[in-house]
Amino acid sequence: MAVAVIGTGPVLDGDVLGDPAWIDVPVATGFIQTQPDEGQPATERTEVRVLFDDDTIYFGFVCYDRDPDGIITSEGRRDASLNNSDSIQIILDTFRDRQSAFLFGTSPAGQEYDG
Repeated sequence: MAVAVIGTGPVLDGDVLGDPAWIDVPVATGFIQTQPDEGQPATERTEVRVLFDDDTIYFGFVCYDRDPDGIITSEGRRDASLNNSDSIQIILDTFRDRQSAFLFGTSPAGQEYDG
């Protein structure tokens, strides 16, 4: 996945497509799902952009859905499992050992998860 280096971070307001900081950033697509059909192509289009500066890494997600009324959300408590709801999750293997990593996730309802 290609990333972009920036001098000033994006505005953190959820508007990835309207923020000039994201305009020329390479877009990653073609993701696979883990649930319900592990290893199969994602059923909905998702775009991910990654930026970083001297202090921060930024992930910009655009998650499309043909049936927004069918988006699944569950318990909104922080760090509750995201396994039974639509969500995005980022796993950072900062030691590059494929055994220990940092996990960050969120749901359409704004639930936060890390571990």
